[in-house]
Amino acid sequence: MTTTSDEGRPRLATIAAEVGVSVTTVHRALFHTGPVAAHTREAIEASAARLGYRPNLLARSLAHRRSATLGLVSSLIGGHVTSTIIGGMTTSARALGYDLMLALSDGRSDRERVLVEGLLERAVDGLLLLPVDSDDNREHYQKLVTQGVPMVFVERHRPGVTADAVATDNVEGGRRAGEHLLAYGCRRIAFLPPRAAPGGHWRHFVDERLRGLNAALGSAGAPAAAVVGPQESLEPVAEIYAYQAMREWLAAGGELDGLFACFDHLAHGAMRALLESGRRLPQDVAVVGFDDTHTDQVLRPYLTSLRQPKLEIAERAVRRLVERLEGDDRPPQDTFLPPELHVRESSGGDPTAPPLGEAPGGYRA
Repeated sequence: MTTTSDEGRPRLATIAAEVGVSVTTVHRALFHTGPVAAHTREAIEASAARLGYRPNLLARSLAHRRSATLGLVSSLIGGHVTSTIIGGMTTSARALGYDLMLALSDGRSDRERVLVEGLLERAVDGLLLLPVDSDDNREHYQKLVTQGVPMVFVERHRPGVTADAVATDNVEGGRRAGEHLLAYGCRRIAFLPPRAAPGGHWRHFVDERLRGLNAALGSAGAPAAAVVGPQESLEPVAEIYAYQAMREWLAAGGELDGLFACFDHLAHGAMRALLESGRRLPQDVAVVGFDDTHTDQVLRPYLTSLRQPKLEIAERAVRRLVERLEGDDRPPQDTFLPPELHVRESSGGDPTAPPLGEAPGGYRA
């Protein structure tokens, strides 16, 4: 069966399947964006002519074989961190003379592969990737790298893929959270991860934050963090999941005087469960989150949180990709930027900053 575009025209994937090569190789042959063996190029051109393939208008008008467009694939766009990074990359790309073409995978690794191929077919110059955090596409990305496709991973790094990455240093973030809780006097510290991804595994950044937390605890001679909650749940709302997980854990006899939640939405749900159990925050339990969302400065108690350098990540990722496009052939590198700890009421910070009221003796429900 012939694969066609929405308008009924043959796509690069059709030619690739007929010739028995990758979409990237077809792209190179038809748009002269990289080396292709002479006999392969002839076969691709013959297939394109036979199928009636017509390059899109953008590709036909390329100057110097470049589109001045970067492809951006993200698993989602709605979260505070992701949306800020995407906005920052858009601004950074525009400042360097590039547009962004955005595609959303909805958290599906199979959809992610299709979107990547579609962007390459549309002649983007390179790829910015905020991928589904799984190992499913590792071999696919490494194959694209070997075929010469410029790419930078953003807020994820892919062990086994020789491409640049710019991301938050999640291990350092976990370490800073642990050191802060220890300095406040906590010794029975728990870690609250999100619900497990399909298949029961945690995402890489969850492991990294827990690893950093336990490194801090181990250095101080404190026991490793207890992990709160059922690892698998059908509850899609993070706050509700965290509330339920913390209630169940406390009901089963769990004890803690400090909590590091893997991100802020989890912290807010867990704090409700802690308050309903009669515990004071932070006198009985100090809480630290991750992401520094706007609600941290609105909901009581104001949440201590780690803030990713989102705009710096965005700017560095775009600049790195453009450097690759301009001929930088240095070995790929992972750039990890440390998050900044913002201490607020939930772990002993000033309860009057921001000035939205004060509950003497610690906040209670």
